Amino acid sequence: MGDLVAISDVAGELVHVNPALHAMLHRTESHGNQPASDAGVAASVTTPFGSGGFSLGRTARTGTPERDVPVVLRGAGGEEHHILWHVDPILGLDGVVRGAIAVGRDVTADRAQARVQEDRLAIAVHDLRSPVTSILGYLELAGRIIATSVGRRGTAPVAESEVILSDDAAMLPRLTRYVERAETAARELRRAMQMHLDALAASGGHLVGELEASAVDLGPLARAAVEHTRSQTTRHTVTLHVPVEPLMVKGDGDRVHQLLDNLLSNAVKYAPDGGPIIVRLDAAPVVSSLPVAGADGSEPRWAILQVEDTGLGIPAADVPFVFDRYWRASGSTRLVPGTGLGLYVCRAVVAAHGGHIWVQRTMTAGPEDGGVIGGHDDWHGTVITVALPLARDDTIVAGNEDGAAERLVLDAEDDR
Repeated sequence: MGDLVAISDVAGELVHVNPALHAMLHRTESHGNQPASDAGVAASVTTPFGSGGFSLGRTARTGTPERDVPVVLRGAGGEEHHILWHVDPILGLDGVVRGAIAVGRDVTADRAQARVQEDRLAIAVHDLRSPVTSILGYLELAGRIIATSVGRRGTAPVAESEVILSDDAAMLPRLTRYVERAETAARELRRAMQMHLDALAASGGHLVGELEASAVDLGPLARAAVEHTRSQTTRHTVTLHVPVEPLMVKGDGDRVHQLLDNLLSNAVKYAPDGGPIIVRLDAAPVVSSLPVAGADGSEPRWAILQVEDTGLGIPAADVPFVFDRYWRASGSTRLVPGTGLGLYVCRAVVAAHGGHIWVQRTMTAGPEDGGVIGGHDDWHGTVITVALPLARDDTIVAGNEDGAAERLVLDAEDDR
């Protein structure tokens, strides 16, 4: 929609509106500038102008222009349009004011986008504020212990390296615990900040250029990520299935570690009531729906990573959007805090490594129930699968490769 235009005479009576304003208020087709008397919009336009803090008549009488005056116009269907108006006098050849013209720009969409940005900023601030609050709290507790210890010492000199006195040894475990928790919160703060930076890099297509490729064994990275997750939750049971032989990929070890952490953090977050989380690491020579041949014509072999939870699940209609930036599962925004960036960054990291990522829903109802209990969709839990190309000099893990590949083929076809 173009600019909205309204023109009044010197008495402030509306004499013309342009097609855009006419259509907004009446939802009728207009062609050319419409005289107000013919369009029948004088009352509907003049009233909101007067109540919006500016008046065509006032500008026509005083010759004083007005700038960026916000007015809410209500359309014929009841919808609100937020308009910013500029009002200027219309001068005759003799320099005398003959009327006034108001030109408005519909900023409704801009306001909606601004609200979205404000919401995203609020989420980001919340993500950063929580660990900062923890850091300050634990450091304050640690400071009290140190202050108490030094206070007991009185005026005796304290060596710079001395923090806890010998007779305060019982306080040392508490002090250590507070410092460790502050350090954990600081790491969470850094992780949240890195998440936002990675999302910006991914949206600009710069994430690939930031990778530092080397030979990476996925097994130790998976073990480290699982151990970290176990240390962060007491409500979830995290199980890891990993082959004995190395699974080597060419990639950025830090980014792959970040990928694992994000997937596990997502599983914990969306299973707020606790429950099992299963991490599987395996190899497959071929996976359905993935490229059969590499750029050099050889058949790629894939390292397959799966993270499964029994949490809130994903509605079927939401599955295609789970890796979109700022996307949150419908029904989860009030239950689970988050930015909607975690899986978006995961997809970017996987794509930068030449891999693929997809999601499937898991079903709590038996197959005979069709996944429906009490007439409601009862798909709970999620399996996120990542396929990364194995390094060319790697050896496929011994075992039931065909069976593993077949299982992954069936799973991949369910929801891709």
